[in-house]
Amino acid sequence: MTLKKKPNVRDKLILIMLFDTGIRVSELCDIKVSDVPFKHITINGKGSKQRQIYISQIMRKYMRKYEELKKHRFKRKRKAEIEGYYFLDQSAMRLSRSRINKILKEHCKNAGVRKEVRCSPHDCRHYFAHK
Repeated sequence: MTLKKKPNVRDKLILIMLFDTGIRVSELCDIKVSDVPFKHITINGKGSKQRQIYISQIMRKYMRKYEELKKHRFKRKRKAEIEGYYFLDQSAMRLSRSRINKILKEHCKNAGVRKEVRCSPHDCRHYFAHK
């Protein structure tokens, strides 16, 4: 796997997490590496409430790919240079809410979603609640 594939794997994992779990975009940004054991992810939600979300098989598959590529991407960086968040940008910094919004909009456009259809992380949350 090449370094070029990392953003695609990361982006797919972000989309899977948003649709599969219904988490808020701020909760997604705040996931730390230590919050991700094998069977669930600890989410620190609104009002300092913690909850566990289940990791589906497809989500686990993409998590493994992403973790492998992330490890390879940052192998030359010292641990102190890599933020402890799960989702990182190319500079090993935490992904922002606005970047995740852009990722989702970009993938909606590439998928041919009509412009009049709203496409935001909160819409993923609505989809999750209705499925």
